[in-house]
Amino acid sequence: MKNIIVLLCVAVLLGCSSQPVQNSFSSELDTLLHKHDDKGVVFAARVIDLQSGKPLYEHRLDEPMIPASNMKLFTTAAALARFGPEYQFETFLVRCGHDLLIIGTGDPSTGDDVIAKQLGETPMTIFDQWAGALREGGPDRIKGDLLYFDGTFDRELLSPSWSKSFHTEWYAAPVAGLNFNDNCIDVTVESSGAVATTQNTSSPATLSVVPRTMNVTINNETKASAEKNDASIEREQSADVFTVKGSVKHRVELQSKPITDPGAFFVDAFRTHLQSKGIVIAGKTRRMNALPEGERVELIAVRRSPMPRVINRLNKSSQNLFAEAFCKLLGKDYNKRNGSGAAGSWEAGSKATHEFLRSQNIDDSHFVMVDGSGLSRQNKVTARMTSDLLEAMHHHTHGKVYRDSLGRAGEDGTIGKRMKDLKGHVWAKTGFIGGVRALSGYALTREGRWLAFSILFNKIPGSVKPIEELQDDACRLLVDYPSSRKPARINAATQPATIRG
Repeated sequence: MKNIIVLLCVAVLLGCSSQPVQNSFSSELDTLLHKHDDKGVVFAARVIDLQSGKPLYEHRLDEPMIPASNMKLFTTAAALARFGPEYQFETFLVRCGHDLLIIGTGDPSTGDDVIAKQLGETPMTIFDQWAGALREGGPDRIKGDLLYFDGTFDRELLSPSWSKSFHTEWYAAPVAGLNFNDNCIDVTVESSGAVATTQNTSSPATLSVVPRTMNVTINNETKASAEKNDASIEREQSADVFTVKGSVKHRVELQSKPITDPGAFFVDAFRTHLQSKGIVIAGKTRRMNALPEGERVELIAVRRSPMPRVINRLNKSSQNLFAEAFCKLLGKDYNKRNGSGAAGSWEAGSKATHEFLRSQNIDDSHFVMVDGSGLSRQNKVTARMTSDLLEAMHHHTHGKVYRDSLGRAGEDGTIGKRMKDLKGHVWAKTGFIGGVRALSGYALTREGRWLAFSILFNKIPGSVKPIEELQDDACRLLVDYPSSRKPARINAATQPATIRG
């Protein structure tokens, strides 16, 4: 009898022992996250033990916060759950009589340089392959027109909620049913070797442009220099007219700049590339408002992009264009399921994502989604719904594909240069726009427990660097859970993430 009583007492003590540890962890995390309260910073946060489902920390659970690129967590979860990892974007080249027709389904990754390098390709590989397929099927002269259909998505190419100052920046590239090279031009400048004379004149530097096009204008106002290297590129607000200025001492790749009309850009680049290969199209280039019905078409080539490849590029690099394409793809599917043939839109994509959240029993009453990337300041989420989303996806059939698409601390993505001491322990999505720094994802503790966390900071005055360091230290506490020891800061472990990430 005494032995039974002793065993019962031990069991009770063991059952109670987790509470002090949890309170100690919660207290340390709370103290850390409140570190910048005196600067007017506000935050919402939550940590969940994914084995028990119990919250380990909560603060301002249901206060709507600007998520920045943490919105991509919602966009990609909804898309992955709806379409599955087997889904593939497809872009078709077909022959209609004497005409060529390009049909897009919204693939944002066509000609993407990062994916191309992963595949041992270049952005122009798709056009090389299509040129080869054309040569196999006929003469080097196309008698008809070059037609294209990019109407899978609507013609609202830029979100009206975005600042107009973003419109000429790569991170706010327009989105359409046909996309190429992230809907940007990439210009490299190199000294021509002729430097300024005593009369202060010189030959301009040499420019190389990817992709080559006929309808994009680039003004070269550069000067070769023996001392300075400050070349830059700007675009007119509403036209594909670019100006490269400054002095050039050595070769430099300039920041990518977006074009204005993705579909027209795609076919312009394709037509120009065909011409360089000796394949001439006799007719005009024309956009089609609808796909041809009743006409016989011959498939020449198709480019396929699998979901895991695209979603990895999206979340790891925080690629805004990819997120907008996913949002509108969700919208197209939502319209179809509700009896409408309307093109994919941000509004319909938002409805589809709300629908997904409700299907996962996630409260969406404070969820506001006006774009897929989080570039808009009108987006709103809460720490509760973000952590609930992460918990739902952890247990989802496609949960591993989802987690693997996130950046890995100290290894890749926008946290590849952060938390190098936590390799193999943190998978997360960053978020950054003015005054906002978000970090949400998964932590694998040193004892092998999975945690989901969401740490959303708003109203940050000045640099977000201190908040970023604070979030990294918070992750160190998570990885050490249930230990209550304070994390040691690793010098140079934290580096700023990609802009607008």
